[in-house]
Amino acid sequence: MRLHPGCSEALHTAITSGIPTHVCSVGWSSTLIAATLEQHVRGEQPAVHANEVQVDDDGTGTGQIARYQLLLVLSNTAITDYLHRRVEGGPDKAAVLERLRTETPAAPLVYLGDSPTDIPPLLAADVGLVFGEQPTLRHVLSLAGVCVRPLASIAEGMPTHARENSPILYCTNSW
Repeated sequence: MRLHPGCSEALHTAITSGIPTHVCSVGWSSTLIAATLEQHVRGEQPAVHANEVQVDDDGTGTGQIARYQLLLVLSNTAITDYLHRRVEGGPDKAAVLERLRTETPAAPLVYLGDSPTDIPPLLAADVGLVFGEQPTLRHVLSLAGVCVRPLASIAEGMPTHARENSPILYCTNSW
């Protein structure tokens, strides 16, 4: 798996600057993402929120998404919490973002995305950045009435809506 040019440097800079940094993916396994980041990002690694493929007894991937459970027993009441929640679409990515918001309520959340599954967290973030020229993503955003402005325009201020009920996202072509 190859990273976009500038990605490893941007992640390293964010992490060493003390910015909590996370990677969230629908299409790649957490193991593959972590291994790739270990090869390309120096020092501390970002947290990864992604699916894991179920493996059979021979160590072969089954194609199914693994789900791990942690069973807690408190006062004879069983409570099940998933250690590894599935990330299967945009709503799951937005749920990850909202969990991060509760962990660091004072910090602004910036989300960088390049696919239609990124639309819910892009819109939920304090600053949503659309990465690259992704025609499908841009088309869906246009149909939804979402304004996408160049990142340089953020210097003019950070309005959250171009007009009433029309969110603003920013676009960048590189890390």
